[in-house]
Amino acid sequence: MAMKEARAEIKESNQAGKEPIVERPQTQMAGIFYMLYEAKKGADFNVFDAKVAMELKKVEALATGREDFKDYCMRFDNDKYPACRKVELSPLRFLYASEFNVGAATSVITELEKPDVMRAHKIMGPCVDNFHLMTPQDLWPTADLSNVTRMFSGRSCDSKKALTDAQEQASFRLSQQIVAITLKFDGKGEAPVQDMATLAKYVAYMKELPSQAMFVDFHLDNKFNTSNTKCTFTRSILPFGGPLDRNDNDGVRLYLNTSHKEDEQDKKLRKYVIDNLESAFVEASTSKYSDKINVYYFMTALIFDVFIKVSLCPFSVITRENSTFASHMQMPPRARARAQPSHAHTPARRTSQTHTPARPPAHARTYTSLSLALS
Repeated sequence: MAMKEARAEIKESNQAGKEPIVERPQTQMAGIFYMLYEAKKGADFNVFDAKVAMELKKVEALATGREDFKDYCMRFDNDKYPACRKVELSPLRFLYASEFNVGAATSVITELEKPDVMRAHKIMGPCVDNFHLMTPQDLWPTADLSNVTRMFSGRSCDSKKALTDAQEQASFRLSQQIVAITLKFDGKGEAPVQDMATLAKYVAYMKELPSQAMFVDFHLDNKFNTSNTKCTFTRSILPFGGPLDRNDNDGVRLYLNTSHKEDEQDKKLRKYVIDNLESAFVEASTSKYSDKINVYYFMTALIFDVFIKVSLCPFSVITRENSTFASHMQMPPRARARAQPSHAHTPARRTSQTHTPARPPAHARTYTSLSLALS
């Protein structure tokens, strides 16, 4: 809602002839590339598998690995030349962690298996975990709860005094272990994490903590928990950025903000996706592409184009085997059973009669059904 209001304010400023609001190039979200993955039987229906991680990375590299992706990606907003946001909303963050200390993770799991410790950290975590996220690690050894209280303007982490001093201190120390591990969930590993079983268990316990769930929950299906660490479905978002970083021949910026010449910017993004990404992801979404994962995807930049195709073309013209974007695809049986969709897909028949508007294409129904499995 806040983003929508900000966009409206920018557009109003542009139209009113006021001094335009200037945004850093490509630091605002201009669209998304939403990918849903299903682990196949060849991966024991589990995302926490090194070969599955490699397949996910290969698929996302179809976009992020392109040299020209930097001209359309969403960038970090900083003073240096900002890099693209590639893994911030991808399970590759933890599947390809730059470091995963199995011993430390096992120690955290052992502590959180104790109900009193889990309860204490659910209370303390939003306070002490944020403190450690915002404090350089070299200062941790000399920090204590008094530092946390000062950072949060005198407010206590345990405002209702539900915990003893010893429990608060233990939670503070546990927080250092947790944050030290999750800070390495950065997707910068050269290879997938080796001990996937421990990683899955650790992530399951992070899902239980209000202070950590936000970093992992989006990528986990609704049956994944501390008792069931097999995750069949996962998802990623690759954000496109605006305003586009383009200059005229005199070096003057063409687009000052996301609403400045909005249609022109949208057309350039849409053309880039159609010309450079669509065919690669259509291929990736076929059943023959991988024996480890099924790939489903959804691009906001192409919604209109795809529905025009569906409405104007005979079905057989746009059908490609198992494509989940520019075609009509039956949802895999396992996904149907897991997500409990409300419709079964029946392929349309070609007739000589006037074509009637199509029902929503199967890729849209697949997207909705898989989202239910992940919610």
